[in-house]
Amino acid sequence: MDRLERIARNELEALKREWNYPQVNLKVDRTKRWKWLVGRAAPSDLSITLGGACHDYDELAIREVVRHEFAHLLEWRSHRKASHSPIWRFYAKVLGCRPRANSSEIERVEAMQAATYDRKGQ
Repeated sequence: MDRLERIARNELEALKREWNYPQVNLKVDRTKRWKWLVGRAAPSDLSITLGGACHDYDELAIREVVRHEFAHLLEWRSHRKASHSPIWRFYAKVLGCRPRANSSEIERVEAMQAATYDRKGQ
């Protein structure tokens, strides 16, 4: 277990205890498929996946990602939604993270999609 995973697991364990949500699991995936990913919540299997894009994050940023994704799972548990809705923003604020989608992550995905489109166009 590396530094990223240790910090993320500790943060998630504290949240699981505080919110009585022991079923949530953490996955760390640095394969090529997830190298651009920062974090992803999957209500289908109650998991949070951290991708390769957060490998060099500091402790505060890793904790922010875990809280952001955990807010999605809380929203799912209470309202069967997993989006950046007002309900999610409420949970994000309560958990102490910024209540918005990370724009740098969105820009990274858009850049990757544009690069893919450019390669196909050549």
